Formats: sequence, C-alpha cells, structure tokens
Amino acid sequence: MHRKAHNRSTQMACPDIPLRLINAVNYALDFPSTFAGPSHRKYNHDVKSATLIGAAVAKKMGYPEQMGARAANWHLVEDRLSDRMRKVRITSKITLKHIFDARTA
Repeated sequence: MHRKAHNRSTQMACPDIPLRLINAVNYALDFPSTFAGPSHRKYNHDVKSATLIGAAVAKKMGYPEQMGARAANWHLVEDRLSDRMRKVRITSKITLKHIFDARTA
C-alpha cells in the first residue's frame, strides 16, 4: 500500500490522530524499504516493534504516545489487508489492490 493510501486509511479509521503524525509513523515504519526494498516488512512490522516506534515518533512530535501506537498498529492492519487485496484479481493484470491504491492516491 502506498503511503498516501496508508495515511488516508488511517485518518478515516482514527480521525482524532493528526495527519502529520500518521504520515511520520508510516514513514518510520517503512523506512527500511530504502535499503531492503520489497522485503522491508521483515523490519519494524511486528506488533511490538511497530507499537514502540509509533509511540516514540508521537512522543518526539509532542503527541500522546498512544496516538502513535494506534497509527502504527493500523499500518500493520492495512498491510495485511493490502496483501489480501493482491490476491483478488479483477483482470489478469489488475488486482483489487491496484484499484484501492488508485482511489486513495
């Protein structure tokens, strides 16, 4: 899922969390993609790591830690949903994930 899609999905699920914080948490969780590419989910994508990273980002930005932790956990949920959407084929080249990403970009 693209970060814009992550941001918008989390904002809909958690309207009390500022978009600025959501974006920062998503960036921090997906930062390993800069060196690990598509395999980046083996870093920071377990519940404990994501929660701690989200809380730390929120604290650094002056927001309650629980907001960052919730944003991080929504990121994990969205990644799981994204994986499932990839399996739903609309045509031979288009999956449900392609449509979702286009609608939320």
